[in-house]
Amino acid sequence: MKEQFQKKSQKNKNLFSKTILTSLMITLGFILFSVSSYAQQVTDVAAPADDSSMGINEVIIFLLFCTIVLLAITVLLMVQTKNAILNSRKGDAEAGHSLFDMINASVSVEKEKDILMDHDYDGIKELDNNLPPWWKYGFYLTIVIAICYITYFHFLGGELQIARYEKSLVAAKAENEAYQKAHGDVINEDNVKLITDKAQLADAEKIFKTTCFVCHGAEGQGNAVGPNLTDDYWIHGGSIKDVFHSITSGWPEKGMQAWKSNFSALQISQISSYVKSLRGTNPPNPKEKQGDLYVEEGSGSVTVTKDSMSVPPKDSVKLGTK
Repeated sequence: MKEQFQKKSQKNKNLFSKTILTSLMITLGFILFSVSSYAQQVTDVAAPADDSSMGINEVIIFLLFCTIVLLAITVLLMVQTKNAILNSRKGDAEAGHSLFDMINASVSVEKEKDILMDHDYDGIKELDNNLPPWWKYGFYLTIVIAICYITYFHFLGGELQIARYEKSLVAAKAENEAYQKAHGDVINEDNVKLITDKAQLADAEKIFKTTCFVCHGAEGQGNAVGPNLTDDYWIHGGSIKDVFHSITSGWPEKGMQAWKSNFSALQISQISSYVKSLRGTNPPNPKEKQGDLYVEEGSGSVTVTKDSMSVPPKDSVKLGTK
C-alpha cells in the first residue's frame, strides 16, 4: 500500500511540474503577443481606428481571458496535487481539510447533515453553507476601497479622472504648438499661410520650373493640359488653402496628380505661395480664362462667375485652385 501511495505521489509531482511549465510558457506567449500588439497600436495612435485595429483588440481580450482561465486551472491543479501528495504521505484519504476547502469554507459530505435546512421542495433540500471567505473578505475590501476613494477624491481634494483628462488635453495642446513652432514642416490645409520670403519663393520657383511647367508652362501661362495660373480665374478656388489642397491631393479626373508623396508639406506651401505670386505677371501667350473669378477675401471686391453678368452681394465672395 505504501508503495502505491509513493507511485501516486510521484505521478502527481510530475503532472504538477509539467502543468506549471506549460502554463508559464503559454502565459508568457500571450503576454508577449499582447505587448507587441499594444506597441503597434501606440505607433498608429494618430491614425483613425479601423476594423483591423478593432479585431486586434478583440483578440487581445480573448487571449487575456484564456490566460486567466488557464491560471485558475493551474491553481486548482496545484491544490489537488498538494492534497494528493499529503494524503499519499499520510496514507489517509481523510487527512483533513485541503487548502481548497479552507478558502471556500467547504463542508465534507459526511457533515452535510449538520447544515441541512428544514426547507424541502419535492425532495430537494438546501444546505446552509457559509459564504466563501475569499468572496466575503473581497467584498469587505471593496467597501474599504470605496470609502477611501470617496474620502480622498471628494473631501480631501484629490484630482478626479476628468480633471486629469482635461489637464492632459491642455498639456498635449501646448506640446503640439511647441512642436509646430520647432518644425516648420508641420503644415496642413487648416494652418497654411502665404509665404512672402524671397528665398523660399526662389526655392519654390526652381521646383515649379522643373516639375509644374509641363502642364502650366514655365511662366504659369498654361497650355493644352493645365490652366493659366496668372489670371484671376480659378477652377477649384484661388485661396492659399485651396491651392495647397490642389497640389497636395490633386485632381486626378482632370489630369492633376497628387504631389504629397513627392514634396514635403513645407515645400508644397512654398509652391502654393509661388503660384499665388504669379497673379498679374501677364506672360506671353496666356491660355484663355477658365473657372470663376476669384477675389481675395477682405479686398472689398466681389466675385463674378464667367457665366453671369450679375453682381452678387459681398457675402457670396467665392473662396476657393486652378
